[in-house]
Order: sequence, then structure tokens, then C-alpha cells
Amino acid sequence: MSQTVALLLQELKDPSSHQSNDLKHDAWIVSANSQEIQLLLDGLIELAQKHEIVNLSRLDGVLDQLNRRLHGPAIRQAAETQELDAVAGQSVLLYKHLGENSVCRWRLLHGLALASTSEALQAMVQLLPSASFPDDNAVALVFSPLFQQQSYTPSDVFPKLLDALDQIQLAPSILDLANFLVRENRTERHPASERRQQLETLLRDL
Repeated sequence: MSQTVALLLQELKDPSSHQSNDLKHDAWIVSANSQEIQLLLDGLIELAQKHEIVNLSRLDGVLDQLNRRLHGPAIRQAAETQELDAVAGQSVLLYKHLGENSVCRWRLLHGLALASTSEALQAMVQLLPSASFPDDNAVALVFSPLFQQQSYTPSDVFPKLLDALDQIQLAPSILDLANFLVRENRTERHPASERRQQLETLLRDL
């Protein structure tokens, strides 16, 4: 493990890490190579397994920077599907080990949506029904790549995504995405066309 990765992981175990180090290490994440990113994710998974992450605001910043590094426009165009799927697999493991009480693991769902590979999207929709979000802005951020990316296949998202309709916080974004895919001629039938009764009940409750 590189010294920088070790120091960054140590910050997550320290509730009083210095902001100057945070900024320096954020800059490192943006320029890190693929192997270093893999090491960082492995380290995060190990810390989460041991319940050693106590600096939650720092974790939120690290996950945000990882998304920027892994899925920025230039990186996204050059990345191979195999590399993105490897990161997606690590992200799912980290998500599960952080546990349902984590206030920032939703950023890993955003990373899966940004990857937009078949494996990443299928993992995301499996996790969404039990996911929690700090606010509606976080939900919008997670769903935004699905409105922007043209490379994914809608069947990787629907109909499984409809299983999360019971989550009132998610339902508007799910329906907006379904309507969007129909308008853009990305799908022949409305993804929710066979869920009329559920939709009628949902609309009464909204």
C-alpha cells in the first residue's frame, strides 16, 4: 500500500483530521492511477468491515472525489468496461459493509450510475429499494447520469427499478426516468405499463 493511501485511510479513523491534509489528499485522488484507486477501495472496504471509519464527513468527501476521478468525462471515455465493472464490484462490497446507518454510502450508488455499465446498473437497482438518502438533492444526483448517458440499455434498469416505487423519496425520479425513456424512444413500451394499480395507489399517496 502506498504511503498516501495509508495516510488517507488513517484520516478516516481520526475524527479530527486536518483540512489541509484533506485538500492535499483530495488532489491526489483526482490524479491517482487505476492501481492506486483499487488499493484505496480495498482499504476502505477493510476499514468498513472492522467498523473503524469514524470521520464520516471525511468519508463523504473521499467518495465524492472518487466519483469525480473515476467518472469524469475524459476518464469515462478512456475507461474499459472491465475496469469500470471491477470498481463497481468493490463499490457494492463497500456499500454493504458500511451498513444501513451510513449517511454517505448513497455516493456509491451515484458512482454505479455514473459507470453505466450493465453490471453497475444492475447492482444499483438491486440496492436502491433499501437505500436511504439525506435529501432530495442526493436522489437527483444519483439519477442524473441515467438522464445524461446514452450508452446504457434501459432493460438493465427497468423493470427491476420499479421495485423501489414504494420508497416515496425515490418514486418521482423513477417515474420521471421511465417517462423520459419513452419520450426519447429508448423503449417501445412504458416501463411501468403493467403496474397501473400500484401507480394509482402511489399517486393518491403523493
